[in-house]
Amino acid sequence: RSAIHELALKVVRLEALTDYSRGITFNVGTIEGGTKRNIVPERAYAWVDVRYDDPAQAKEILEGLQLIVQDSAVKGTRADLWGSLHRPPKLATVPTLELLALHQEVAREFGPDPPRPLHAGGGTDGSLMNAVGLPTLDSMGARGGNAHTRREFVVLDSLPERAAIAAVLLRRLAHGTVPGSPALRPPEERVD
Repeated sequence: RSAIHELALKVVRLEALTDYSRGITFNVGTIEGGTKRNIVPERAYAWVDVRYDDPAQAKEILEGLQLIVQDSAVKGTRADLWGSLHRPPKLATVPTLELLALHQEVAREFGPDPPRPLHAGGGTDGSLMNAVGLPTLDSMGARGGNAHTRREFVVLDSLPERAAIAAVLLRRLAHGTVPGSPALRPPEERVD
């Protein structure tokens, strides 16, 4: 009754729930179990990162997880599910798109190639702010690539320029020199 055997079967099923065309990803990033190679493992654990594009997908995702957890293939084993979908997907709201346009406008003052929006999957801290209606941009920092891999890198020469862009953007927001959504204006200028 190997807990690792059961978990291995579940991991394959979990990863199979990934549907890139719908923006749903499952990543089993950490597994622990067993104590010694000659002892049948009584316990095994997996930590799963789930990302999705549409809040309506949460119910389907949780149901899929529950089905896998409830179904044991290795006789005498059982599984428990704990945790939550605690990071909602970050949706492109009108205020966020306006903030992005302003960011790109400022960036053009520093060069002809402003940062472009890139969909990198949900799960960002910014999605928490976005979910309560705050215009949110993520990853305004350095140029780089291969995020969340061992080959992740940053172009160091991009740091001063990106810091300057962020400073100008923040100054304009702080001084209320921003057209568009009231959400981008200082609180004292808003009419709610």
